[in-house]
Amino acid sequence: MTKNPAIVARARTVLVFGRGQAAKAVLSSVVARTRRYSSGKRLMVRGRVTFEQPVLDHLSRCVLDIVDHIGESLGMRRKSFQIELVTPEVASVSDLSVSIAGCSADAPVFLALVSAMLKMPLRQDIVATGHIASVDGEVRPVKHIPVKLAAAAPEQGVNEFICPAIDTDGSMSLLAPNERATIEEAIAAAKDRIRVACVSDVRQLLEHAVDEESLVLAALRCGYFNGLGLMAPRDGPLGGIFGFLTTKHDQQFWHALEVLLATGDGHGAKRLFLDRCRFHSRQGEYPSGLGTSLQQIVRSLPMTTRRSKAIFPLVSLHDCLQMAQFARPDDNVDVQVLIGAMSGKGLGERGSQDHSGSNATHDPMAMRTVEAVLEEISAESLAKQVGLPIDSARAAYVLNEVVIDSHEAFFDRIESFYIAMVRQAAGGPVTPSDMLAAEAHDLLSGAFADKGGVDAALAEARYGTNGGMRYVLDVMTAQLKAEQQTRRINQVLKTALDPMDWDARVAFMAAFLERVGPQLPPEICSEPPQRYARHYEVILREYVKSLNAVTRVLQRF
Repeated sequence: MTKNPAIVARARTVLVFGRGQAAKAVLSSVVARTRRYSSGKRLMVRGRVTFEQPVLDHLSRCVLDIVDHIGESLGMRRKSFQIELVTPEVASVSDLSVSIAGCSADAPVFLALVSAMLKMPLRQDIVATGHIASVDGEVRPVKHIPVKLAAAAPEQGVNEFICPAIDTDGSMSLLAPNERATIEEAIAAAKDRIRVACVSDVRQLLEHAVDEESLVLAALRCGYFNGLGLMAPRDGPLGGIFGFLTTKHDQQFWHALEVLLATGDGHGAKRLFLDRCRFHSRQGEYPSGLGTSLQQIVRSLPMTTRRSKAIFPLVSLHDCLQMAQFARPDDNVDVQVLIGAMSGKGLGERGSQDHSGSNATHDPMAMRTVEAVLEEISAESLAKQVGLPIDSARAAYVLNEVVIDSHEAFFDRIESFYIAMVRQAAGGPVTPSDMLAAEAHDLLSGAFADKGGVDAALAEARYGTNGGMRYVLDVMTAQLKAEQQTRRINQVLKTALDPMDWDARVAFMAAFLERVGPQLPPEICSEPPQRYARHYEVILREYVKSLNAVTRVLQRF
């Protein structure tokens, strides 16, 4: 059975158009979008179905106020919103009023606003109706519940109907005298076709509208995962919502990921794990035990699931390394476990080697690490991660003069160029300093080390025999790319393999020899991997360099 979809900022509901016997219930959706904050009109409505002004005032005064309190308790700034009621069947009732006069859409509007603010997907197999009566979050009964329930029950893909509890204190005064009995009869009649959830406050409403995966995604995307540094706002439903949104994140994450993997939802599992990695990268931390916890889940999966290319790898090695760079020394082993587990093969098992002449390891973790490393330091990956950003920065740099006639102007141009490149890479302002000036001079020296040195660069800038300053800056750009690519390769190798773990290095080289064996002389392949394990970094760099050179030659034809 396929999992029901969950969509950000879309809450399904049932609206009633017309009066009395002419009343017609129509399934609809409230769609919300965040806008740049404005202290004026913060809630705008667009589309064919609108709200009468008193209803819109109530939404702005009460529902939006609750949403503000929730956001502020989570450390978020206030937002403005645009909402739209999407009603596919509205054309069939176009002769009826399309301006909503009641408050039954309070519940779906609230859900859509919270979902948009927190980037939190809402279940799409539910429909909700209800009046939010106060800023404390009370949900009160509304009219036409039987008509709405009758419209929702047969709808394909709708499994649950959320409505206000009818025994809330004082709520019955809103209904006709015989309406309670009618509602109870309608709920009883529909119980075999649809679940009915009766709620009395906004916390209960939200609990029925989101699942564990959505709660965790919101916490990761908005930065309040595990609720660190947050203070509960107040007692009552709003305090309850805070607790519902901010507790047990780690437990919810692993349970949600396990369910996604067990049901074969590769897209959902990848999305969830990627958001977790990116959250910790933004925080500048590596969560201790992440690899071990993932490995335990992977071990419990059937072999067919672990081999599924639609599911594994959960994230790219690049995203993993972005987080792993913050690992402490005592996390190095866990990082290795994580790299294997995210491929679906991280079982920590080491296959026996054939010592009769073959170096085949049959070690899935080591082989996956080799494959991931080769992919991450390939020409294509280095071009994407390093080359393209530097080339973009070079293209954006404006050079007004090609020839420079003074020593001071030359070095001033070199320093300004280097600072511009650094600023582009940093994505923001950079303060000039003696350190940056020294780095610029070092880059120039490295770029012209085999071209006559700095004096040759200065002569080129003065006389322009090969393009003047344009040529000098192009050579510096090529040198910068080479240096950054070397740093990138070093980072990948250092993070992917613990240099202090001899057994892991031997297993890595055995897997590497198995991987490239057909391209090597037999006498090399017959040697034990221990012979090469000490020099794995040099070997990997030279292998990738030669392979990239062949790739460039082939691309010419």
